[in-house]
Amino acid sequence: MDKRSCKRSLSYAGLLFILVLFIILFLSMGWELQKKEYMLLGYMAAIYPEQESELLGAVNEPERYYSDIYYEKGRALEEKYGFDTGSRDTSRLILRYFFLFCGVTCAAGLLFLYADIQSRKRCQCMEEDYSSLLLLTEEKEAKNGLIQERLKQEEGKTKELITDISHQLKNPLASLKMSYELADTGCLTSEERQSFLQQGLAEIIKIEHLLDGFLQISRLEAGMIHLEPVAASLKNTIISAVNSIYMKAYQKNISIELNEFTDLEIPHDPHWTQEALVNVLDNAVKYSLSGSRIEIRVNPAVSYLFIEVEDEGIGIPSKEYTRIFQRFYRGDIPMVRKEEGTGVGLYLTRKILEEQGGSIRVKKGKKGSIFQMTLPMGYVGRPSGNV
Repeated sequence: MDKRSCKRSLSYAGLLFILVLFIILFLSMGWELQKKEYMLLGYMAAIYPEQESELLGAVNEPERYYSDIYYEKGRALEEKYGFDTGSRDTSRLILRYFFLFCGVTCAAGLLFLYADIQSRKRCQCMEEDYSSLLLLTEEKEAKNGLIQERLKQEEGKTKELITDISHQLKNPLASLKMSYELADTGCLTSEERQSFLQQGLAEIIKIEHLLDGFLQISRLEAGMIHLEPVAASLKNTIISAVNSIYMKAYQKNISIELNEFTDLEIPHDPHWTQEALVNVLDNAVKYSLSGSRIEIRVNPAVSYLFIEVEDEGIGIPSKEYTRIFQRFYRGDIPMVRKEEGTGVGLYLTRKILEEQGGSIRVKKGKKGSIFQMTLPMGYVGRPSGNV
């Protein structure tokens, strides 16, 4: 029952109660008046027993004394003896029942008013409960919608990852199969057979690197890699990254120079930040010519810190500035395709930096490319710390 129906029902009940009360009081007042007439008739009959028939006739047939003559006579008696003919008692009786009616009506009105207030409160509570329930339902539906959307996204990512894995493994497996099939034939010299075996070994190493990249990506996208940002020396993190790539640069006669800067302790995950820097440095070494130079610059700003890695390599076309940070993307330049790689490193670097509130972008350098990474002076990544 809604609010209007409750109010209408209370109004009908109140009117019915007043009507019944009026009827009861009216009947009670009539009975009191009749009782008074009986008492008066009995009193007169006791005084004048010989006039009983006349008295009964006057009561049963009141029109017998409904005349102006008897009215004037009654007025004369009142003026002569100074008594009231009974209208005073009748008026008192009427007033008594009137005040009784008014009192009971007021009490009933207050009772119904109280009931109406309580009903309004109950209706208001029910409306508030309904609103709260509706709000909770909407929140649950919204959460369910987000969960469903997230499940769809995860399903899409899983399908995409499986497709990428299949595509990335197809070529090295085919090359490996062909190398061993050729090496297994009897028409090859020992040098040719050894060459095909070496090529097969190279394909196995490539597959191993691919699988390592797939494992890192799956752990990353499943939230199994946890960032643990601590206030640590940024210089130590950068030096550790340089040391990890130093031998590879030395073999190509590439020098890595770290410009002098004031060391800072900023909140970051030393291990994974080092991993991000190694991926950028490895990319710079891989696509730089022998005898070239890689320069690392650190420039603090107001709330962010900039780390720039500039190489003297082959450069990157401007149309690929954003695509190189996508998963498994390696570019279309022949030299890039010739080098070993999985297209995972820069993608991992982007994810690691973004989870720490930072970013990475690439721009044209003097000879090659400049990879510009940013890290906040205060950690603003996700509270969970998941990559």
